[in-house]
Amino acid sequence: MQRIVGGFLMSVLTGLWMIGCHEPSGRSAGQNLQDPTRVDSILLTQHPDSVALRLSLSGQYEFAGDPMRAMQLISDGLKRDSLEPRFWNRKASILLSGRDTTGAIGSLLRSLDIAPRQTDILLELGFIYADRKDAAALTVSENILSPSGDPNYRAQAYYLQGIYHANLGNTTAALESFDRAIGSSYTFMDAYVEKGILLYEQGKFAESQLVFERALSVDNRLADAYYWHGRCLEATGNGPAALDDYRRALSLDPTIKGAQDGENRLK
Repeated sequence: MQRIVGGFLMSVLTGLWMIGCHEPSGRSAGQNLQDPTRVDSILLTQHPDSVALRLSLSGQYEFAGDPMRAMQLISDGLKRDSLEPRFWNRKASILLSGRDTTGAIGSLLRSLDIAPRQTDILLELGFIYADRKDAAALTVSENILSPSGDPNYRAQAYYLQGIYHANLGNTTAALESFDRAIGSSYTFMDAYVEKGILLYEQGKFAESQLVFERALSVDNRLADAYYWHGRCLEATGNGPAALDDYRRALSLDPTIKGAQDGENRLK
């Protein structure tokens, strides 16, 4: 089973979109509410070399569902300065929104060639590799683990390994990697969730339930943990408790369709 394909790539996309997206100076709050693209277009005409303005306007077009205009702005920016890594990062975001992962990888590699010390960008690249089941994800992870003493980056690097192994069906290796991620940073909640889901999919409902209980002891507002804890309870025949969990999940995140389905099924 390949994991985190659609939703995960959207989270990567959001991360790339945010990089370098600064509010440009000279825009009033009122102008922003009226027509931010018009205001930024005027400002960019006046200041065509402003990286921040170009990124901001491109990001607005991308967010509004106009990738062609977003890409044109970035292409023009790269003609002005092909060594600006934020332009390459934004280009990757636009390409990824169109599911062009090959093009996105190329843009991220160019960005990292210009500015190698972008750990967040290196992680985004690794997760794209993991989604493609490309062993380069492991190389990226090791590159982050080698120099980094930051426990948060170490946790994400191990998590990246876990996602790669899970996508390939290497359950034992995936679980070990998720455990290392949690060991590096016990508040890194994504690792708990993925570990618990993996155990659930193996039919190890009691073990999975314990993982989500541990997660909730760290963060009792984690909607996904309530949802999956409820799934474990329902799978072992405890419908009333599962219903309570589904309702807690929905109170924290009404968009969890599975929790809504579970409530409808059990109420």
